[in-house]
Amino acid sequence: MIRALFKKTAKWLLIFLLLVLLILAVAYWTAPRWVPTQVQQLLPPELKITNLKLQRPGLAQAFVEELEITLVGEQQLNAQLKNITLHYSLAQKKLTRIEAKNAVLELQESSSPPNNTFSNAINIPHLPIEQLNFEQASVSGLFVQELFFENLNIEQQNDALQLDTQVEFIGLEFDLLAKINSNNNLLHNLKAQIKQQQDTIHLELSPANNSTTAFDWELAATLDSRNYYPIDGLSTIALEGNGALDLKESLLLQLDKDFMLSAPFDLKQLKLKAELAEQLANKGISLDLAQLEDALTLKLHTTEITNVLWHSDQYQLELTQGSLPFLMQHPLLNTQLTLEQLQLYASLPLSAPEQRLAGNLKADTLLKHLAVKQASSHISSDKLALNLDSSFVIENASLKLAAEQIKLNMGTTQIKDLELQVTAAATQWNGHGEVQQSLVGEDKNNHQLLILKQRNTIDLPIIIQGLTTTIGQLNNQVTLTKDKLTLDSNIGQVAQDNLLINDIAATSNLNLNNDKLNGSIRFKNASFNNDQVAVNNANGKLSWLKSRNHIFSKGQLNYQDEAIPFRYQINFDNDKQQLTLSPLHISATSISQWLSPLLTKYPNLSITAGQISSEKIKGYPITLAFEGALTADNVNLAYDQLSVVNLQLDEQLDPKAPVTGTAQGRVQKIEVAAGIDITDLQFFMQHSADAYQLQDVFAYLLKGNLYIPQLTLSEKGIAPFNVKLDKIDLGQLLKALESEALDIQGRFDLLLPIKISDKGPSIVDGSFKSNAAGIIKVNTGASAQTNIAFQALQNFHYQELSGVINYSESEIYRLKIFLKGANPDLYDGFPIELTLNVEGNLPNLLYSMLVSGDMTKPIIDKYKAGELELPESVEQP
Repeated sequence: MIRALFKKTAKWLLIFLLLVLLILAVAYWTAPRWVPTQVQQLLPPELKITNLKLQRPGLAQAFVEELEITLVGEQQLNAQLKNITLHYSLAQKKLTRIEAKNAVLELQESSSPPNNTFSNAINIPHLPIEQLNFEQASVSGLFVQELFFENLNIEQQNDALQLDTQVEFIGLEFDLLAKINSNNNLLHNLKAQIKQQQDTIHLELSPANNSTTAFDWELAATLDSRNYYPIDGLSTIALEGNGALDLKESLLLQLDKDFMLSAPFDLKQLKLKAELAEQLANKGISLDLAQLEDALTLKLHTTEITNVLWHSDQYQLELTQGSLPFLMQHPLLNTQLTLEQLQLYASLPLSAPEQRLAGNLKADTLLKHLAVKQASSHISSDKLALNLDSSFVIENASLKLAAEQIKLNMGTTQIKDLELQVTAAATQWNGHGEVQQSLVGEDKNNHQLLILKQRNTIDLPIIIQGLTTTIGQLNNQVTLTKDKLTLDSNIGQVAQDNLLINDIAATSNLNLNNDKLNGSIRFKNASFNNDQVAVNNANGKLSWLKSRNHIFSKGQLNYQDEAIPFRYQINFDNDKQQLTLSPLHISATSISQWLSPLLTKYPNLSITAGQISSEKIKGYPITLAFEGALTADNVNLAYDQLSVVNLQLDEQLDPKAPVTGTAQGRVQKIEVAAGIDITDLQFFMQHSADAYQLQDVFAYLLKGNLYIPQLTLSEKGIAPFNVKLDKIDLGQLLKALESEALDIQGRFDLLLPIKISDKGPSIVDGSFKSNAAGIIKVNTGASAQTNIAFQALQNFHYQELSGVINYSESEIYRLKIFLKGANPDLYDGFPIELTLNVEGNLPNLLYSMLVSGDMTKPIIDKYKAGELELPESVEQP
C-alpha cells in the first residue's frame, strides 16, 4: 500500500513538474510580449517605455536589441538605446544595471509657456538601477551642437550619483568626472572635474543655506585658450577662487576675496619688437626693447567680496558690492585699473548719460635708453620712469580724471645738433592733474590741467657753436591746460664766458591751438666783462615770441638809475642775433663805468657828466658790432687838473666790426692848466674796439690855434703825433700860470713831434719861432756880476726868437734857443745875438706843461740849484 502511495505521489509530482516546465517554456517563448509591461513597473512613472525589442531573457540578464524611453516634464527627453544588456535580480525583483553600446538622447522644447523662475531645489531622481553603462551616447537639443559621449558610466550609491565619461563637444574631447550628492532627492553638492589634454577644471557647486535660488561655488581651472578660441600670444588661462551665484530674478555673481583670473601673453609670438622698432625708427625714435618680449600678464584679483549683478530685462551690468581690480603686469609697464562703481547698459553707447563707471588707475612704467633722432638732431635719455595714481568717473556723458599723484624720473638726457650740445643731469618730478571731457563733443566745462614740479635743481651746460653756456641751479615747473603748455623756470645763475646773470625767473608758453611760442624773463645782478666793456649789478626783464625760425624779444635793462629799452632777435636760419636799443638815453658816467676796461690805462681819467642818446642802434651783442647813429651831449671829462667841458659827439656805428664807427666831435673848452683854456675844439674820429684815431684836431689856444693832424690810440699805445701851435701868446700863458721868473710878450709858432712809449714821452726836434718882435724878461735874482747873458735876458727886446726842443724818454731835455735883439738897459741897447744851450734832467716836462700849470718852474729851480747849463759865449759890444 505504501508502495502504491509512493508511485501515485511520484506520478503527480512528475506531472506537476512537466506542467511547470511547459508553463516556463511557454513563458520563455512568450517573454518579448510580457516583459515590457513588467519592466515599466520597475521604472518611475515619468519614464515611459515606448518601444522595447527584447530577446528571450536569462536568469540574471536579458539582451534588448532596441529600447525607446520618454521622460515627460517641462522639456521632453526622448532616449533611444540599442544593443542593450539588462542586468536584474529575480530574487530582489529589481533591475541592477543597464549596458548599451549606443544611446541617442534628444531634448525637445515644451509646448507650455516657459517658467523663468529658478530654484536651487533641484530634484535628483533616484535611479531604479545601480549602474548605467553606454559605450557611445549623443545628446541633442541642449546646445546648438550635439554632445557625444564615450564610455558613459553612471553609478547610483545611496544618495550619491557619480558620472564618468569622455565627452566630445565643438571638436574637443574632455574627460568628465562628476559626483552629485542629494538629500531627500534634492541637490546637496556637485563636484565635477573636467580634463582636456593639459587643461583641468575643478568645480564644486552646492545650494546656499537659507536660500532657494543661490549656489555657492568653488572653481580651479587652467585652460589653454588655443584649444578653444586662439588669440595671438595668449596660452594658458588660470582661474581660482570661491563665490556664489544667485538666479532669483537677475543673475548675481559673487566673487569672494582672492578670486583670481590670470591670462599671460607671450609677446614674442606677437612679434611686437620688430614691428614697433620699425615704426619708431621711421619716426627717428630708438628704445631698448629687449624686455618687450617678456611675458605680459592680465589679471583680475579681488581683494574683498565683490558682487556683479546682471539685469537681463534691462541688459544692465551693475557692481553692487566691492571692486574689480584689473592688473596688467610687464617689466616695462605695470597698470592696475580698479572699478569701484559700475552701471553699464549693453544696449547703450558708453557716451549715454545713463552709463556710469568710477574707480582708480595706477600705472608704473620704465623705459630705458630712449633716443629720438630727426635729421641732424639727436635726443637721448638713459631712462624714463613714470608713476601715476589717479581716480576717474564716467557719468552724465562726461569723463572726469583726477591724478592725485604723478612721479616722473628722467635719467641723464643729452641733446645734440650740428651746433648745439646739451647735457642734463637726472631729474625727479612730482605733480598732479585733472581732466574733464565730454564724451559727446565740445562742452564749456571741458578742461584739463597737469602740473609737474621738478624736485631737484641741476646744472645744465649748453654748447652753441662752440660757445659754452652754463645754467646753474635750474628748477622747472610744467603746467599743461587744454590750450596751453607753460614752463616756469627758476635759475640761480647763467654763465657764458664774460656774461654772468643771477636770479633768473623765466616763463615759456606754447599755444596748443596754433603752435605759437612766447614767454618772459626777469633777471637780477647781471654782469658782462671783457677787454672793452664792464657792466655789473644790472637787472632787467623781457618778453619774447617765436615765429617760425625767428625769436623776437622786447625788454628793459635797468642799470643803477638808468632804464634802457631793447629788442632782441635771433634768426635760426642763418644763426644770427641782433640787439636793438631804441630809444637810448643813458648818462655818460654809466658809459664810463661800462668802458672801464678800456680806460684802465688812464687811471686818472674820469667822466663827470653828459648824456648818451640814440634813436636806434642795432647789432650783434656778443661781439658788440652795432650800426646806427649815437650822440653824446654835454660830456665833461677830467684828467688830474685837465678838464674837458661840453664834449659833443655825433657817432655813426659800423656793424662790420666790434665797437667800430666814425664820429664828428666838438669840445666847448679844455682847461689844460690853471686858467688856460683850449676852446672850440673840433675833430674827426675813427675807432674800433681796440683803436681810436683822431684826425684834424683843431682848437683855439692862447689867442692862437692848435692843430693835430692825426692822433692814434691803440692797444700798442699812442702812436707818434705832431702838435702844431700857431700864433700862441706865451705871455698870456705865463700870466695865467702866475710865473714870477719869466715874462714873454709876443706870438709864437710851435711844432712838437711827440712820441709816447712805455718808457715815457719824448719830443724829437721840436721847434718854435716867434712870428713878430717881442720882449722876454727872465727874473733870476742874479747880481750885476752875474753872467752877462742873464743880464741881457732881464729885459730883452727880441727881433727874432726861435729854437729847438728835445726831450728824451729818460727825462733829459735839450733846448737850443736863438735870440736876436737888444736890452735897452744894457750897453745902450746895443744889438745882441744869443745862443743858449740848456740841457739837464727835468722829470715830467710834458706833464708840467699840460697839466701841472707851470712849465718854467722846473727850469728856474734847476738854475737856482746850479744845475742849469749856461751859454758858453755871448757876443758883446
